[in-house]
Amino acid sequence: MQWIGEAIESPATGSLDAGLEQGSNRSRDGGTSFEYDLLHALQGLRAGDFSVRGAGDYDGLPGKIAETLDAIAAANQRMVHHLKRVGEEVGREGRTRQRLKFGISHGAWGEIEDAINALIDDLSWPLTAVTRAIAAVARRIRRILRIGESLSLIKSGKRIASALCA
Repeated sequence: MQWIGEAIESPATGSLDAGLEQGSNRSRDGGTSFEYDLLHALQGLRAGDFSVRGAGDYDGLPGKIAETLDAIAAANQRMVHHLKRVGEEVGREGRTRQRLKFGISHGAWGEIEDAINALIDDLSWPLTAVTRAIAAVARRIRRILRIGESLSLIKSGKRIASALCA
């Protein structure tokens, strides 16, 4: 897991110290340490690293921005976890009634959840229909076999009765 505040490569200097001037929180190119930390975290998110988190040592607006970034990264991590789980359960184990639940259903998060669950429904529907059809055929065959057994017993009973009467 990476934290906001770890050493990053400064766009201005190419070094890993963010080019901060001594005794200042501003770099030589005008960016603050928070801005470089934020850039680093956003680059991590863009690259698919959802483990990026804020160090939590910022106050005021920068602290709120870091908290919001944490929440976004955590939501993406949960989404990846749930997608893997449902992929395993539905795809490999055949548990077609499993669905996603991210824990946040507002806005686009809910739309993503709904779209993936609809996709699972659409893909599993033919399997469900075939399973129902096979089950109905099996029930019909069992019924026919029971009727056949009943007829056989009736015929056997008539033979026994005619043998006793003869």
